[in-house]
Amino acid sequence: MRYLLLIRHSQPAIEPEVAACSWHLSTEGRARCRLLAEHISSYQPAVMVCSTEPKAVETAALLTAQLGISYSTQHDLREHERENVPYLGEVRLIAL
Repeated sequence: MRYLLLIRHSQPAIEPEVAACSWHLSTEGRARCRLLAEHISSYQPAVMVCSTEPKAVETAALLTAQLGISYSTQHDLREHERENVPYLGEVRLIAL
């Protein structure tokens, strides 16, 4: 059976003065990639495609290195344009 796995980039190092599309992974984010690679290895992924954002490229590079597969970047693969959106802080949900 074939699967399509959709994976969000790992935890970034938040830099409020830098646009989110330019963030890199945090130390914790890199550690989580090792665990994620172990978790998805049973699906035997053959290839990985990611956006060009640094945090996505780093996530893909860490996962594929551990899985022994290749990755490529796709410029049009992204959530939405937000280069000019400032850091809005942590979102806190309040139960009513």
